[in-house]
Amino acid sequence: MEMINTVFLTTLEPMKRLLNVQSIVTVYYFEFSKNYLFAGEQHDFWEMVYVDKGELEVSAGKEGYELKEGDIIFHKPNEFHNLWANGVSAPNVLVVSFVCSSEGMRFFENKIMRLQQVKESFWQKFYKKQKGCLNRN
Repeated sequence: MEMINTVFLTTLEPMKRLLNVQSIVTVYYFEFSKNYLFAGEQHDFWEMVYVDKGELEVSAGKEGYELKEGDIIFHKPNEFHNLWANGVSAPNVLVVSFVCSSEGMRFFENKIMRLQQVKESFWQKFYKKQKGCLNRN
């Protein structure tokens, strides 16, 4: 049997919670046409847009951005945003909207990040898995 040093356990400090997502509002995986256009919206929760395949153009407030495969952008609450395909590439996009009032979310404001290469269709599998969870009676 393994012996655990309880002195070590009493010296541990609680971990600080940097992000606390209160709720997931939506999770969508879209396979847009190369001419897709979404006129835009604004809402009182966060929205994450990840380009799984192809290229996508987005606006966030008054700024426009070109996103490529692997890019991710977060739209902050009450920020008007829209997106459209560039007419050349038909993008696949994961969109997750969520409620999070943590100060740590400020890190993601006004940034585009590129995720490391992940296994192709990872996000498609994620979407199918969560969809199955949400549709159970």
